[in-house]
Amino acid sequence: TMTVSLFGAVTALFGIGILPYLFLQAAVAIFILETVNYIEHYGLRRATRDDEYAHIVATNIVLCINMGRYRDGIVLAIEGLRRFGIHLDADISDRDAMRLLAERRPSYEDLDIASLVDLPEMTDPVMRHAMALLEHAGAAAYLTQPALYAVFCMEMVSISLQAGNTAASSYGYSGLGVLFGSFLGSYQAGY
Repeated sequence: TMTVSLFGAVTALFGIGILPYLFLQAAVAIFILETVNYIEHYGLRRATRDDEYAHIVATNIVLCINMGRYRDGIVLAIEGLRRFGIHLDADISDRDAMRLLAERRPSYEDLDIASLVDLPEMTDPVMRHAMALLEHAGAAAYLTQPALYAVFCMEMVSISLQAGNTAASSYGYSGLGVLFGSFLGSYQAGY
């Protein structure tokens, strides 16, 4: 009923010539929804290898974000990360995230940025997949759950320090730097 009301209002406002565009928009929306449903119901069940699974989850996260379903994208990432041995709380409170950030701060303050560049390239495929999921879900967390965004950044940095760098590592490093400055007031640690 909401769609019919919207179509009626837009048609009244712009005239009957707008109808082909409205129907095209509806067709695209239906196609995207069907794609997401297919991936959720068939793709994830049929994925037998970690790389297939990670690719399907990452694609689905991006589709959810593009449709404004941020929470669904975050839930997919949290579930996907469990497959790779990373257990995060999707409903972490701001207070708990700040406490965790403050606890980890000393271990990050001693790092030299130049030493981050010299880390080896990450070769562990499981951790590469985990980093990709964290990176894709980072945008949804940033927009809707800043506390979880902080946890995602910390997790990306921890994985990078242990397993080496990927392209996603810079996302975690820069996000953590912003968090140190804006949330903890420690701009020096952010640099």
